[in-house]
Amino acid sequence: MSRNLQDLKQRRAQQAEDGAKAMAEYLAEQEQIRVRTAKLRAARLAKEAAEARGNGGAQAGNGGAAAGNSIKVAQKRRKQPAPARKSAKT
Repeated sequence: MSRNLQDLKQRRAQQAEDGAKAMAEYLAEQEQIRVRTAKLRAARLAKEAAEARGNGGAQAGNGGAAAGNSIKVAQKRRKQPAPARKSAKT
């Protein structure tokens, strides 16, 4: 009986250690995603600001007007409200 109890305690300790390691990896991954998203957002806002100033685009040779039009279309899409959902109750 003592051997089974010892094995059980050891298994639980290992599971707790594995769980803590998995949580640390998960949190690190989430932080990397937040950092990457912040960088992409900053780049997008800088590009939009440059286009608003009339520079035609942040990158050379990108066609300026075509890039500006695609941004405007994307902005219109973002501003449109989501369609109303039908109620599941009948």
